[in-house]
Amino acid sequence: MDIELSKKQNRKMTLFACLLSFLSIGLLVFGFLLVSSEKVVMLQSISNLTNRFDQIVDQNQILLDSMSTTDDIAINTWANLNVLNENQQNELPALDEKLFDFQFIFSNDKLYFPIQKEDDLESEVEYDSIDLKNYSLFMKLSSNDYDKILSYLKDAIRTVIENPDIQKEKVTVSYNGQEKRVNRLTYQITKDSLKEILTTFINYIKQDKTLKEHISTIHSLSSSDLNQKLDFLKESINFSNDAGFTYHVYYYGFNQIFRYELETEDSTYQIAYQVDNQEHIEINRENTCIFYLDMNDNKKQINFTGYILNEKEQKIPIKGNRKENTLTLIITSDNQEIQCVFTHHVNQKEEGISNEIVLEISKLLENQEEKLLSIDFHFEFLKQESKKLTED
Repeated sequence: MDIELSKKQNRKMTLFACLLSFLSIGLLVFGFLLVSSEKVVMLQSISNLTNRFDQIVDQNQILLDSMSTTDDIAINTWANLNVLNENQQNELPALDEKLFDFQFIFSNDKLYFPIQKEDDLESEVEYDSIDLKNYSLFMKLSSNDYDKILSYLKDAIRTVIENPDIQKEKVTVSYNGQEKRVNRLTYQITKDSLKEILTTFINYIKQDKTLKEHISTIHSLSSSDLNQKLDFLKESINFSNDAGFTYHVYYYGFNQIFRYELETEDSTYQIAYQVDNQEHIEINRENTCIFYLDMNDNKKQINFTGYILNEKEQKIPIKGNRKENTLTLIITSDNQEIQCVFTHHVNQKEEGISNEIVLEISKLLENQEEKLLSIDFHFEFLKQESKKLTED
């Protein structure tokens, strides 16, 4: 009697274990299908790319926060040329040491730029302006506000993209130098989907009371005035018939995304970004690669090699590296190597941010470097007290 009861209990336990196993397998399969759906992969690819913009916002947090605390912003840019080679100096007698010197001012929702009359250099500087009243709502916000705006843009894209709109196919591509069979997703970004994304994006902003308060305070707008401007932006969104794009995503296994492509609606131009054992960027025009770059990050510096296709359809080799604030680029043309070294310095001042980029151009000979030119390029974003500008 006890033996039979024990056998029945064992059978029940075995049956329960089998049911539990089937349920677990079913849940795993359901979960896999859920997280590997075309929409999930497509949205993950967009999130991967927008994370790059997050990094840009983070890198420029000081600048953005500085600009958000002032009514008027002066944007100063100038560049100086220094000819380093005497022979080169004789060949370029007409070049001025100062290449340009401009100042732009953003004030009262207008962008002012100076007009210098050739026949009257001593008079007060006059300005022309571009009215940005209806398009400047998202200027001068803090880095946290831009983080929110980027998040809402992602959410708007998630809302518009649906599985039936995504095409899936198997293709063979080059991956780590070998042919590999992978999945490719294709999504057509039409003028209607672009309009829907931006309309949904603006609706998200209208629902965020804190963000609206920040925008209203910066631009001295009431809540109703701000809503009217946001509605104006929605109504003014209009794209031409050829404004669409085609977006491709390549992946294998469990959502291992490694390649992104964006091409114009007529397929004339295409830009691609791929990550395997290196990073690759390529730009194609009418199915011909006109720019290609391989990048390798060894944690100390980023090394890159590639080429540019010139008008004679000849590949001009390029190589170089980026380390901290210095970018070195070497271009080979007609068996001659020209080296360009860019050095970037940032100086935070009490009144704003100052940037200096120094470009040194040299000719590389067998065992020496012959310096040719040096260009100092400066641009500043400075707080400026409000003042009346004379318009032409």
